[in-house]
Amino acid sequence: ECAQCMGGRGLVMMKNADVQPLINSLESDVARAYVQEQLKSVAHNDAEDDEDSDEDDRADAPAEALTQEQVEHMTAIMQTRASSEVADSPTKEKNLMEELGAKMEPLPVPPKPVDCAPTTSCKLTKGSCGRLRDRFLLVEGGISDRLDELTAQLSGLEHYCEKTDASLVGQLASLSDELREAQTQLALQTKVQIDSESQAALRGRQHAELKKEYTNTMTQCCAEQNEARSEMCALTKIRGELYKIEGHKVFITDCQVSEWVVGECSKSCARGSRMMRRTITVAPNGGAACPPLVAQEECNVQPCPVDCVL
Repeated sequence: ECAQCMGGRGLVMMKNADVQPLINSLESDVARAYVQEQLKSVAHNDAEDDEDSDEDDRADAPAEALTQEQVEHMTAIMQTRASSEVADSPTKEKNLMEELGAKMEPLPVPPKPVDCAPTTSCKLTKGSCGRLRDRFLLVEGGISDRLDELTAQLSGLEHYCEKTDASLVGQLASLSDELREAQTQLALQTKVQIDSESQAALRGRQHAELKKEYTNTMTQCCAEQNEARSEMCALTKIRGELYKIEGHKVFITDCQVSEWVVGECSKSCARGSRMMRRTITVAPNGGAACPPLVAQEECNVQPCPVDCVL
């Protein structure tokens, strides 16, 4: 038994040159672990039985602490016998080398040997074969239980994958329907956008024409107003001179009125009407009469809004 091997976890090796290579040929890590656990248990039980036996039976104890030289010797034997089993698998041979050699931490330097020479006996104690058989049966049962457990897990995972796959397929179908509907709506709204842009371009041209017409009309109206004011001023002067020629000395004033005061519209939409009123600020005296003081005009000529009804 090497207590410092395998990173301090310990390692039990069989001195039997036929059994140990068979243990080395195990491919499953779980099986190797079970075998090591059972061999350690057998070694410890043998050690306890050995304490109760007499000196004659003590020489047959199989479990003993190995020195560094013994560990190297046993490792060389195991590697030599196992090489024929794993010659066709470089990876397996590499793993075996790492497990037996590379993972062994340096051991303390053994003390100098005393008079007691190591025994060359290589046999099991009485009753060890039965215990080993029981342990190997336990290993087989543990591996079988582990196989059943992994099989159940695999079945559960397959069921979960099938359920997830069905759910994802349904989601993809639903998303495909939503995509087609969205593409249809996009096409319709694109058509509406194109129509709106065409109407906007038409309204823009109409606005430009009306703006030009408004500017020309207002310019012409301003010119006519200025011309009328000029003629009125001239006529007023001519009128005064005519009164002077006839010998009349009167102060002639024309009627003057205030700005329009606009009332409220009768409707908020669909063409209403409102009254406009103004007052006389300067009464006429031989001059122009007062214009109308009350007038009516249209207001809120825009159509009333209509709510959408589906």
